[in-house]
Order: sequence, then C-alpha cells, then structure tokens
Amino acid sequence: MKLQCQICGRDLDLLDGFFSCSDVDAGEWQFVCADCPDSIYDFSTKCFFESPKETIGWLAHLYEKVWFKPDKFFEFMDRLRGSYEC
Repeated sequence: MKLQCQICGRDLDLLDGFFSCSDVDAGEWQFVCADCPDSIYDFSTKCFFESPKETIGWLAHLYEKVWFKPDKFFEFMDRLRGSYEC
C-alpha cells in the first residue's frame, strides 16, 4: 500500500514510513518518510506492524507516556485509514 509523506509528498509503502509527533503538547501525528522526521517522537511503522505482539507493545508503550493523547493518535489513524482502501 502506497501513502504520501505528509511533509514532502513522496510516495512510499506504509511499512517504509514513520509515525511522527512533532508537537507533543498538541498531540498531532503525521505519516512521514525516513528523510522527514523532524519531531520530538517518531517510530518506524515496520516495527509497529511487525506482529500483533509488537503493535500491542507499541500501543501500551505510548499509553505510558504522560504527553500521549490517545484521541489525537486515533484521529490520525482514522485519517490514515481514509488514505487508502482496505
């Protein structure tokens, strides 16, 4: 599945990108390429989706962060879902 980097517009596969939060106060997330993370917190989508265990582990890890805003992260996931057809 191809998506666009939300900073430079480059097309890339979902598993070649990063989930990036550049402003933890606002809690806004972006899908970005390896050249564009300019954030306080980002992680590889390949690691996130490597297995169900890894996805659960990442979600639990994010939940532990005092700055993490689950509603903002899942709003981002909803927008990401709208970027492609299942």
